[in-house]
Amino acid sequence: TTVSVGTLQVGSASALGAGAVSIGGAGVLDLIYSGTIALPSTLNMASGAAITNSANTSSLSVAGASTLSGSINTAGSQTYTGAVTLGANASLTTLNTSSVNTNGNISFSSTVDSTAGSYYGLSVTNGSGATTFGAAVGAYSGTSALGYLCINAVGCSATLIGTSTGNGTTSLAGNVTTSGTQTYGGDLAIVGLNAALTSTANSGNGVVTVAGSVSAVSSGT
Repeated sequence: TTVSVGTLQVGSASALGAGAVSIGGAGVLDLIYSGTIALPSTLNMASGAAITNSANTSSLSVAGASTLSGSINTAGSQTYTGAVTLGANASLTTLNTSSVNTNGNISFSSTVDSTAGSYYGLSVTNGSGATTFGAAVGAYSGTSALGYLCINAVGCSATLIGTSTGNGTTSLAGNVTTSGTQTYGGDLAIVGLNAALTSTANSGNGVVTVAGSVSAVSSGT
């Protein structure tokens, strides 16, 4: 399924079929199904693309690799099982039709990287929802670091810490590398082995901020 321009509304769980889904820079995929819309293959979003949720409470699940760009909003959860590459700066939110945060969970089972050499950033706004990274972030190669990682922090960017807006827990199961700021608006849980949080800004002295507590949890928890 390809959405080059305009808006395609998705009203059932399997409406997009079993193939790859691509959204062009002028395209919008609007989820209006009350339940989980599952993509069994890959998701490819060009810079400027958007996924919206204009009606009901939709969750999004992608089984294959994803290239994320622009904005993705679901009133339900978001699950990315395959490796994720940022094709532009990306903003993930869980807001209902009244722009109230539903505190949906957002999870990444595999690696999350920027397009090599581009240092695109990722922001997540999901209130008290859990944000889970199941593998390394920004560490696939020396040039795939994210530009920034902002979890529940308004005004956060590559150079700004921002202001905490949520109290959800972010779980990390691998190292996180950014060329700019890392801000975790709630608690931070390190899963299993130790995790290194590295910002290469200012000769390796970039800012990493955790608004809440930091804890270690067993990988079986």
